[in-house]
Amino acid sequence: MNHEERTLSLDELKDVGRHLLDSGQQVEFRLGGNSMFPFLRNGDMATVVKVPMLELKHGQVVVFAQQGKWIAHRLIALDHTQNGSRLVAQGDSIVRFDKPIAEHDYLGIIVGFVRNGRSIEVADYRHRLYGRIFVKLRPFPQALIRLYLKINNRWKKKKVHRN
Repeated sequence: MNHEERTLSLDELKDVGRHLLDSGQQVEFRLGGNSMFPFLRNGDMATVVKVPMLELKHGQVVVFAQQGKWIAHRLIALDHTQNGSRLVAQGDSIVRFDKPIAEHDYLGIIVGFVRNGRSIEVADYRHRLYGRIFVKLRPFPQALIRLYLKINNRWKKKKVHRN
C-alpha cells in the first residue's frame, strides 16, 4: 500500500476543523493571545463543539471566524431575525465589542480547556455564572483586566532589563 504524506496549510486545517464541527465532531486547538484573560490564557488547549445558534446563552465563549482567524470571545448579544442570526462578542480583556458575527462565521462554543495538564470543563454552574456576571458588569471587568495586563507587562519588562 502506498501512503503519501501531505502537509496541510493553515487555511486547509481550518476548513477541516469547520467540516468536523458541522458534522457533530469536537475540535481541539491551541489558543493564542490574551483577549480572554484570565478565563482563557495563551497556550490553553480549547475543546470546541457546534451548538445551534438558537441554543446559545449570554456569557458562553463562542468561536467564530473573522479576518482569516478563529477567535474565541464571550457572547454578549444574539440577534435573531427572519434574515438570519447575528452574534455580538467581546474578549474578557478587550473594552470594545467585536464586529457583528454572521451566522456563516459562527463555528461553535468552548466546552472545556486544558491548562498545565489539567482539564477544565466550562459547562458547570460556576463557569456559567462567571460568564453571565462578566456580561452584566462590562465594561468594568475589561478595564480592570486591561490595567492589570499593562502593569504586569511593564513589570516583566523592567525585570528583564535588570537581569
